[in-house]
Amino acid sequence: MGLKKKHFQLTEVAEKLGCTLSDLIHVGAIGELPIYALADGWSVNIFGIVVSNGTDDYGRSTLVENPPLKKSPFPFVITGPVEMYPDTLRRYEANPRAREYKFIAPTPDQKDEFDRFEYQLVDGSHGQDLSGKHIGECLLVVMLDDVKKLIPQAGADLDKHLGAREKDTLLKLVIGLAIGGYGYDPKAAKNMATQEIVNDLRLRGISMDADTVKKWLKQGALLLPSKGQDI
Repeated sequence: MGLKKKHFQLTEVAEKLGCTLSDLIHVGAIGELPIYALADGWSVNIFGIVVSNGTDDYGRSTLVENPPLKKSPFPFVITGPVEMYPDTLRRYEANPRAREYKFIAPTPDQKDEFDRFEYQLVDGSHGQDLSGKHIGECLLVVMLDDVKKLIPQAGADLDKHLGAREKDTLLKLVIGLAIGGYGYDPKAAKNMATQEIVNDLRLRGISMDADTVKKWLKQGALLLPSKGQDI
């Protein structure tokens, strides 16, 4: 039975891409890759944040975030992936002992007076847990959709930067994600999945034509196992 994962450990992605963990942390720190900490029953309050027009220290117009306003009357427990701020990752990049108590909360489908939301950790007495979580001790993951967008971007440089074994590994990951995430059919004459991948890349500001995507998918399809074999 095939299992579909919703997220991958950061160490898994680094291994498949042939890069280091610190490389991915840096991509997250500059805001190019959402990185999540896997919460294991954290007690949090949720705060709403309003973004308004304002000025910076030089008098230039900019967007300003007003102080967070508590939205949840009581703390509650969260488990699962919790998105980290790029600023958190920048601090962790500079200091492996960095800690954090603020995380990005998902925005509900139904909008209200807040522009975005934030989790803040609380301690056993329901007070704010300013000491936070040791980032280096958290299990860091990336979501499947973000991995899909990251892998094809690296594909164009496979021949230049990867050896044969690493290239085959990455191609297997590309074809596996294309089949499992986009419904790509290697045996079909035409595939809507190809254009869907191109469109998803474009939404992330990544320009890649359909022919390039087809090229790497076809190479990945050659590595698919015969029926009954393990890839």
